[in-house]
Amino acid sequence: MPRAWSRVMRHPSYPRHPAASPSASGSPPGGHPSRAGDGRLHRLQGHHVRARQERNRSAGVCARRFYVVCHVRPKLAWQRCDAISQAPAPLLPVPRGRAGPRLLAHVVVSTFVDYLPLYRPPQVYAREGVDLRRSTLADWLGHVSWVF
Repeated sequence: MPRAWSRVMRHPSYPRHPAASPSASGSPPGGHPSRAGDGRLHRLQGHHVRARQERNRSAGVCARRFYVVCHVRPKLAWQRCDAISQAPAPLLPVPRGRAGPRLLAHVVVSTFVDYLPLYRPPQVYAREGVDLRRSTLADWLGHVSWVF
């Protein structure tokens, strides 16, 4: 992924849309709590504590407006059995990619339905302040064609 695209993800001018993610399991991964923990973490509810959160970001576009979808997944640490549980990461069409399904659909439609050559969408996105390279779009199209 080009470094300029990661700057887009951190750019504060694009609106953030928090996404609802499934919560971590309500029981420890190994079943019932077996032994007491060291007590260094703060109690949250019941037998587990919130250790930290992981955030995944993916880019999307809606009516030529870019936005960033923020997935927040809390990580829960179980005090009695020294285990950690977390909700699964959201599935994205491109593995280890930052493009959401709407942005990929927009790129596919503009390429194959609107007949825009791959050099033109980066010029359009540059007017909106998004630096996307032609090679990135070609990689995305390759991944989308592999999915179909």
